[in-house]
Amino acid sequence: MTLLLAVLSLALSLTKGLAFVEVGVLCMLIALLLGTRQRFNRHSSLFAERFTAGWLVSVAMVLMLATWVMLFAFRDVPYTRDLWWQFAFDERAPRALRATLVVSLFAATFSFWQLLRPEPGRFVKPAPEDLTDAARIVRA
Repeated sequence: MTLLLAVLSLALSLTKGLAFVEVGVLCMLIALLLGTRQRFNRHSSLFAERFTAGWLVSVAMVLMLATWVMLFAFRDVPYTRDLWWQFAFDERAPRALRATLVVSLFAATFSFWQLLRPEPGRFVKPAPEDLTDAARIVRA
């Protein structure tokens, strides 16, 4: 996932205005990740983990706090519908609004996915006589 994000960041840094320093750093990161790939062999369990209601409340609180900080930082900006469609290099308020919206939608989608997915089953090793019965049935 880190390698994928680094490659995506490399492509985006080229489109944002040919930021050569960022490109160099990202190329070095990609080369180091590829060179040391065999060292990272632990499987992640992020998507297998069941998130609790307390976890979801914590994420919601962080998002609300981030939104409050954004609104506090841009308290002098007159908020209108036009802010959503202003794309400029020096306008930070519209960019912050769109970023907050995207992060909130991502968090909501991920939270709903975690809440609505089925309960993971537990594997129980069958008894030896069940395995012999299954082998007999397959041979028959």
